[in-house]
Amino acid sequence: MTVVETRDGPALVAYLSDGAGGAGLGGVGARVAVNSAMAFMRRSLIYQPMSVGLAYACAEEVRNHLVQAAVWQGAALLHLSCTWLGAVVTNRSVFVMQIGDGAIVVGENGRLRVPIQPMRGVSTATTAFIGDREALVRLVVKDLGFVPDCLALLSDGLQDYALEPATGYPRLDFLVPLFTMLEQVPDSSDHGRDAVLNALLRRPELDRPGSDDRSLLLACNALC
Repeated sequence: MTVVETRDGPALVAYLSDGAGGAGLGGVGARVAVNSAMAFMRRSLIYQPMSVGLAYACAEEVRNHLVQAAVWQGAALLHLSCTWLGAVVTNRSVFVMQIGDGAIVVGENGRLRVPIQPMRGVSTATTAFIGDREALVRLVVKDLGFVPDCLALLSDGLQDYALEPATGYPRLDFLVPLFTMLEQVPDSSDHGRDAVLNALLRRPELDRPGSDDRSLLLACNALC
């Protein structure tokens, strides 16, 4: 996650990717997916405004980099399978994009919402990946038309805690303390945000044996 200077002012660019549990090189794929997306947006936003079309172009570039990485690794593309979530916040809107499970949560005027529901595959234990043949068809991109108060991107290891399983609505008891921490705890304080965040995420209910990796990006009032 970083702030990029564009011709229209600063933009927050955030990407998160989670390697598939059964993919031998899923971690490699996730790094390639995030790094190539960030590099693409750093280059592109200098010359053109953010748009839905640019998000799809970014996804295509990411998939091409995954294909190249598979060749370098001497492995099938399937072995680099990973989900892909992103958000670009400009001074007029937020663009969200997702393929696979995990979740993006945005806040508007104190109300949290999930603009894209996590994707499932042919069974509840599977999902879609950015390296899939039909990735660009399954990818969901939305221009939400507002600048969010807060933003979270999280992997599927936190999905069941952050969203109500039955409805997909945000769970306030999990998310609100995270955003409150970000706004109220100075990063330079003795205990700092990292310490508070670690305490919040190391609660007993989150530390189940065999839980999926837990990745989380948080931002509040990033462009203020």
